[in-house]
Amino acid sequence: MSGGRLSGLGLTKLGFGPFFSAQIQEGELVARVAVEHRDRFVIVTADGPEEAELAGRFWQRTRTERQLDKPVVGDFVVFKRIPAPVIERRLDRRTELLRQAAGRRPIPQGVAANIDVVFILTAVGEDLSARRVERFLGAVRAGRAQAVVVLSKADLSADLSPLQAELGALGAELIVTSAVTGLGLEQLRAHLGEGKTALLVGSSGVGKSTLANHLAEEALRSTADVRVKDDKGRHTTTERALLPLPGPGGVAGGGGLLIDSPGIREFLPWEAGQGVQASFEDVEAVAQDCRFRDCRHEREPGCAVRSAVEDGRLDSARVMNAQKLRAEQDEARGKGRRGR
Repeated sequence: MSGGRLSGLGLTKLGFGPFFSAQIQEGELVARVAVEHRDRFVIVTADGPEEAELAGRFWQRTRTERQLDKPVVGDFVVFKRIPAPVIERRLDRRTELLRQAAGRRPIPQGVAANIDVVFILTAVGEDLSARRVERFLGAVRAGRAQAVVVLSKADLSADLSPLQAELGALGAELIVTSAVTGLGLEQLRAHLGEGKTALLVGSSGVGKSTLANHLAEEALRSTADVRVKDDKGRHTTTERALLPLPGPGGVAGGGGLLIDSPGIREFLPWEAGQGVQASFEDVEAVAQDCRFRDCRHEREPGCAVRSAVEDGRLDSARVMNAQKLRAEQDEARGKGRRGR
């Protein structure tokens, strides 16, 4: 991905606005990160794409105490040409999606930045997991972006009502789509527009790249069939990339920008406490009636949550997932303190 399709869009179509311009000093050069590799980036200026690296001190800082300062796809950065482009700093983010990187010591890892809406994809079939969607919802809400749950491959089921009921209960907008029939595509486009950025997330095989191609109205991303034996996808997308979407008259970028991403099957949110609360508002509301404020809803007397599960007012699987997410967050915070 060279970023060539982003040539000549200008900063406005790239999503640059007052929030970012207030952080710029006179004479500074600004670009947006279109592709992130290990130690180099494709950045897009007002004129077009260029390859860049991090300046020495900036690179060192992101390797040690300030990992979250490292730019990710969607970030706006300040750079210099000396003579090749070098990124000196990244601007503060409006929104972000963070996860916990793999490994024993919890380290925050940016997924994407400055996104207006996150389309959380899950597909009809064995891949569908409301619990996984809940994890994404917690992280998206913690990062201040809008979350939309997308049920893809609707043409594979004759009766979607049970799936719609299960996903609709998660408290986010639900859009049912089919790349075969075109169902739901206009609803997705309603969340887009010039200067707006959407992110596609979900596990492999749920149809992210196919959906990206339909929204872009051309084959920007390669696709492959899922494995028949288990509905799992092949990783056809290997990097996150910023893609322009056509607007009225086919004008590039007039329909907004889209970030496609590789499949994420196991997702652990980073510091998603408030997002978890927002994702489990029904559980949180009942928990207010527990006898003890620090009730963990296990064996404590007077637990209103356990009572609500027993009489059918709360779903036991949702309660268990909320407890598991909170435990993971507590463990991550504890390890982080011990690792300092």
